[in-house]
Amino acid sequence: MMLRQIPRQHSIPSWLIREISLASSSGATVYLDTAAAELCRLAGIQFRFWKVGAHSINELGREGDVSRITAGGKCVVVCCRFWSIEHYQRIRHFLSSTSHTRCTLYVTTREDVLVHCEMPCDSYTDLQVKLLQEARKARQAMDFRIDVRHVALLGTPINPDLIVTPGFSSLFPLLPTDVAQLQLAAQMKGVQKEIKTLADIEMHLLPQALQIQLRVFVSLLSDFFAQLDVGEDCYAVGSMSKLIAAELASLPTAKARRKGASRKASLVFIDRSLDLAGPVSHNTDCLADQIVGLLPSLHPSSSDVYVDMSETLSQPRHSAEALAPGTLYHSDSPVAQGLLSSFISKRQKEAIMEMSRLLLEALAKEHIETESATRIGRMTTEK
Repeated sequence: MMLRQIPRQHSIPSWLIREISLASSSGATVYLDTAAAELCRLAGIQFRFWKVGAHSINELGREGDVSRITAGGKCVVVCCRFWSIEHYQRIRHFLSSTSHTRCTLYVTTREDVLVHCEMPCDSYTDLQVKLLQEARKARQAMDFRIDVRHVALLGTPINPDLIVTPGFSSLFPLLPTDVAQLQLAAQMKGVQKEIKTLADIEMHLLPQALQIQLRVFVSLLSDFFAQLDVGEDCYAVGSMSKLIAAELASLPTAKARRKGASRKASLVFIDRSLDLAGPVSHNTDCLADQIVGLLPSLHPSSSDVYVDMSETLSQPRHSAEALAPGTLYHSDSPVAQGLLSSFISKRQKEAIMEMSRLLLEALAKEHIETESATRIGRMTTEK
């Protein structure tokens, strides 16, 4: 199944947009963790929150944000990463430190996966009660309310052939050098099985944190296919990919979903570690590869670059730090999306010619004279 069949709306559930929009219309405050903020930006829905009257949109967990919160009222919190005790402590601290009287918390971790997480609770009800009690105790106020709900936020298509998953940017396959450490950890757990190679590793032998992360990823992937009404056939190349494929194939909810799906797709998992030379080389004839390799990353984004916009200004020059940085992704511009697609999928010369054509058209539309030839021929640095 090609990604061009996947509209951007499937990356952010429409009901979540309506929920946040309704809350925002009453002056609510929206909080997004880093991964959720990047997903909303790439999907192009963050402006909807402003249009309906959101009090503010904030990045959850940024140092100093809590001390500036004075809005009160309702808030909506969306967490793409919520499966460790650190994630729980961050939410607990946030709720105990704000002046909001009601909070709706959306997490990507399903309730059946929450049981395996490093949390002081094993269900949404227990999580809701625990957070409510601690927040009321810290704030010494009984008027606080909280609702905990699940939301399936996996990734968003930025190109007909590419989808990004910011919530799992740190997920990487195991390497042969990890075998000895896994064997030692298994012995400490009392497991008698001998681990000689990566092929001997099973899901229950992985570190607890990695097990949870993989289970969350698999559950979100299943939810993603459910939104598309697709039943997948799983194939895998590599030890980690085999674990993920086996987990998805045996997921009870996925089995029921595949039986009633109206469309079929082949899903191939491949360990990135099987080709370490590819991502560190720059011999591909793709302009996006050159751009990502040369420009610094746009912190804290895991899939975007920092573009210095000071060169676009006339004198006097402003420092780059004083300007909002440029970005590769412009979800509200079909022209920019098409240009990014050409950067990714076309050869360098074709992509540069496409960019030159669009620039000449924009200059002509604004009646700006240019010394470049109007006919696109051999591309030069001057052009």
